[in-house]
Amino acid sequence: MLRRIIRALAVLTLTLLFGVGVAAAEPTGQPSLRGGSVVMLPPQAQPGDAHLQAAVVLPLLVQAFPSAAMPPSGWRAISYSASSSEKWRTVDAASYPDYVHSGGYAAWVQYDAVHSQDEWLYSPQFTVPVSTTDTILSFWALSSTNYPTATVTLYVEDDLGTHVLWEMASENWDVLAYRQKQFSLSAYQGEAIKLIWRYHGVDGESFGLDDIIVNGPAVGLYLPLINDQ
Repeated sequence: MLRRIIRALAVLTLTLLFGVGVAAAEPTGQPSLRGGSVVMLPPQAQPGDAHLQAAVVLPLLVQAFPSAAMPPSGWRAISYSASSSEKWRTVDAASYPDYVHSGGYAAWVQYDAVHSQDEWLYSPQFTVPVSTTDTILSFWALSSTNYPTATVTLYVEDDLGTHVLWEMASENWDVLAYRQKQFSLSAYQGEAIKLIWRYHGVDGESFGLDDIIVNGPAVGLYLPLINDQ
């Protein structure tokens, strides 16, 4: 009796959290999550099967700067600034809570009021999948455009070279704050690419970078609910 009660409570909990589907002879599809939004996936259950169905997005790239290491493992930081000592580094939330978007650290370039800077931060290489689902790059950036003599440019690097994806100079950021930026990478489907954040110029504003993620394809999960009556 106790076992049946525990099983009933577990099924009720799953029902409240995820929803339970019972396949009919002509199913109409089950809702699932993909990147925070609800989509309809083709049903995969057999008639009469009680099941849970969901979509899980497997990220292609995640970097939240969990430690003080710069560059993080698999990344590269290259400086073409001979005179400036201000390179890519990290800042910690304990000392500079306003400079970190989440977690313990963020990537950072401190402005140099005297010397020209040219600082490049390369992501690991990854392949953009060929898919009907758009591959989206998301990251959080802290800066302002009040000092336009230095700026940040984001590139995509592939076999043909580097291509500009975003320029901070095109923004109107009058307040120093973290802002989320999102870009489609669908133009690079099937290609192995790297992302590059380049801080360049002189006497600009400092730049913080945090919580980088590139979403991957949605993988459908079918979880049967076993009835052991």
